[in-house]
This record gives sequence, structure tokens and C-alpha cells, in this order.
Amino acid sequence: MKSVKGTIKVTAKAVGYVAVEGMEEDVEIQPQFLKTALNGDEVEISLKTLIAGIRQQGEVVNILKRAKMDFVGVIDKVENGFFLVADDKRLYRDIFISPENALNAQHDEKVFVKIIEWKVDQKSPQGKVTKVLGKKGEHNVEMQSIVLEKGFENDFPPEIEKEAEKVAKKEKARFEDEISLRKDFRETTTFTIDPVDAKDFDDAISLKNLPNGDYEIGIHIADVSHFVTEGSVLDKEARKRGFSVYLVDRTIPMLPEVLSNDMCSLNP
Repeated sequence: MKSVKGTIKVTAKAVGYVAVEGMEEDVEIQPQFLKTALNGDEVEISLKTLIAGIRQQGEVVNILKRAKMDFVGVIDKVENGFFLVADDKRLYRDIFISPENALNAQHDEKVFVKIIEWKVDQKSPQGKVTKVLGKKGEHNVEMQSIVLEKGFENDFPPEIEKEAEKVAKKEKARFEDEISLRKDFRETTTFTIDPVDAKDFDDAISLKNLPNGDYEIGIHIADVSHFVTEGSVLDKEARKRGFSVYLVDRTIPMLPEVLSNDMCSLNP
């Protein structure tokens, strides 16, 4: 039985598929051969004997890297504890949560749960509640659920907020000195191209009549790198997040608001 590696995709019916280089079809992994592998995990699989007319079958023999261990869902009270019914239907087993790991969550509430153990001989993974979101169906609860399920974070760690405040305070103190080091466009008609209800202004254009009758168009981009230096804790946090997230009713910024909405923003 040949051994190969790849990323597994798991369906809601608990059937896995692994793309293998050189093979036309993905290798199919039946539920009994998943060995706790979850959707997106990097796995090592063994290929079973090929049978004519049947897709290549395989079996997970080793989980090399987990894609995620945190899931959002509705908590269900049972006799000896709780089960999390995950929003992500590709999690084909409900997560069991003992009472001491429930964080006082109540039946039918939305919660965020981390898998802390799942042995091959255990039917269900074991987990603990890390955050109680609130009553399912409520708007804010469901929006938080989307954010957490997709792997984003609403809040910044305290040390990141503290560093951002420190940078902002330092730069405000030397604001006038910084002006002398830059080209001043304050007397040139300049306007942002973000909508009126935007919180941070990243881009702007300016318009100026030149003596020869031509127009000069200026393209202005917020100078984030002046405030977020390479290798700093702010830089590492921003790199981890990668981008700001825009939802229907909220924004999750890449940088704390004291920077994204103020110091790094093209405000008047």
C-alpha cells in the first residue's frame, strides 16, 4: 500500500477526498478510514488496492497538520454534559464538552469551542468552550459567529492596543516636525475617494491648475509604514491578519483604530 501526502477535503457526509499529484481523480476516504482527519488537514494516506471501475480508495495513516481546532456552533445539553453542533457541517462529529469545560454556557446558546483531544478510539472529539456568544438567532451573535468561524479576531490583544497607543502618542507629539519633512498638500484641493460613512481613509486624489493650463492630478496613499515599522509587534499582528475584513454592518481592521482610523488615515 503506497503512502502519499496531501490536503484532505471532507464533505458533510464524512467522506474525504485527497488530491494526489499524478492521479486524475482525488483519492476517496470512507468515514471509517478518516482516523479523526478534518476538512483542510494535511494528511498522510495509504492507497488501497485499486479495483477496476471504482475510484481509488485510501486510508488516513497520519495527520501532519491540523487546519483548525476551533469551531462555532450551538451547545446542546445532554445527561452527562454538552455537545456542540457545529455551524460547519463538514465537522462530521459533534464535540463533547464536560460540565467543567462549558464556561457556564446554557442549552441552545451559540459558543466558540476548541477541540482539546480526539483519539482515534474516541467517537467524539473532546472540547472546551472558550467564548459564549449568546442566544442563537440574535443578529450580533450570528455576526460574531461568522467572524470567529472564518478564523478572524474582533479584538486586538492588550499588548497590541498598548503599542498602538504608544505610537500614536509619540507621533502626535512630533506632528509639526514631521510636516516640515514632507510635501505639504493642505492648500491643494484634495479629497478622499472612500464613501462618506467610511471610518478610515486610505486613498485620495488632488487637483491643481498649472500655469500652462494643464491639470496636475495627485494620487495619495496613506503612509502606514511610517507608523508600523518592520518587525514590530504591530507589524507582526498586521501580517497575521493580512487585511481588514468588511462585513455588512461592521469592519474588523488590520490595525487598532487609533492607527487605522486616525494616525494612518487621510483625515482633514
